[in-house]
Amino acid sequence: MLEILLGICLFGLFIAHKKNLGPANPFSIYFSVWLLIITLFYLLQSTFDEASGEFIFILIIMKTIALILLFTVKPPAHKLTPEDGYKTGRLVRSKLLLLAQIIVIAFIPAAYSRAIALSGGFNIFSIGGYISLRASMTDGGQNFGYISYLAFLSYVITSLSVYLMRFSIAGIFRASISIAVSLFYVYIGTGRTLGLFLITSIIVPLIILRSIRTRWLIITAGLIAALFIFIALMTAKGISSEATIAENFISFTENLQSYTVAPLLALNKLIQSAPKIEFGNNMFRIIFAISNFIGLSDHPPVPLIRNFVFVPNPTNVYTVYDVYFRDFWYFGMIFPPLFLLGHWWIYRRAQVQGGRWIFIYASTVYALIMQFFQDQYFSLASSWIQLIAWYMLFVKSSTLITKNRLD
Repeated sequence: MLEILLGICLFGLFIAHKKNLGPANPFSIYFSVWLLIITLFYLLQSTFDEASGEFIFILIIMKTIALILLFTVKPPAHKLTPEDGYKTGRLVRSKLLLLAQIIVIAFIPAAYSRAIALSGGFNIFSIGGYISLRASMTDGGQNFGYISYLAFLSYVITSLSVYLMRFSIAGIFRASISIAVSLFYVYIGTGRTLGLFLITSIIVPLIILRSIRTRWLIITAGLIAALFIFIALMTAKGISSEATIAENFISFTENLQSYTVAPLLALNKLIQSAPKIEFGNNMFRIIFAISNFIGLSDHPPVPLIRNFVFVPNPTNVYTVYDVYFRDFWYFGMIFPPLFLLGHWWIYRRAQVQGGRWIFIYASTVYALIMQFFQDQYFSLASSWIQLIAWYMLFVKSSTLITKNRLD
């Protein structure tokens, strides 16, 4: 049955290419990511717990739904060009963006002090201090408070600053400072996925506009790999400065499997355990969180960090389907494929109208890529509200291509 699943993903990728939907379109990304993960599982299945036939059949249904959706869409009437990219760059409120950049820089000392406090007073640039910082957030339930909002603002600023540099509207110095500041916020956040979000928000707009060379895509892939390895070293997850190269390679490979294939098997275990249906406690977590915060409810929101399971690799992420299966059983698992329609809706507006839609779509690509890992849609609802609000503030509305319609 795994062969059927692989065939559907490969066929979906082929059709998305054949239909010429445009660069970095959501269907190509969706089928590429799932094809990679399922191929890895197919090749490494002897090292993992066995997946039930029922589970594979469910995945086949989900991917078939995505394939059907692919056949219902048609290429945008207009595809963006580098010339459109310059027009979009002129829509950025550069002075307001510069003011926000200064504010984010000004709060770096406060962010650093908070990081030191969370680490228990240790040096966060040492392995021990960094591990302590991460443990305080993952195990201790602590956070950066308002500084977390500044981190996302920093990522937005960097995506726009690099974009302006690419189209010669702003200088390299300003973009370089912004990148450095964002990397600092990524670092103290201790999560590898934050780096992925930052990189996709920078690169995807340039891909859509066909304004980036292949070598830069290769460099970007290298940067993602380097970031993953660096965080693994600093958190002692898969890499140790005291181990040999061979030992680190084996350990890192096992750790990588826990981040790629293991979530799929964790979902299999979740389904087999038949948990009690939670009817929206996970999907609408933000509502419960706000109600608890303002005192309307005594029940705290469900934790975002799940319990570990062993497949046999340890993992506490269960793919994007986790939230929706817990809330609405098998019916909830239909949501993730349907999210493709939302991605496509935004993508078409990015292609036809340009402007802020380019950056909004680029930010949503992160959630699309992370479907194999964990839910980044409703679970991060507050973050999406922030991101959309910032892009709408910094980029003027436009009808960049007025002669084309969105029908």
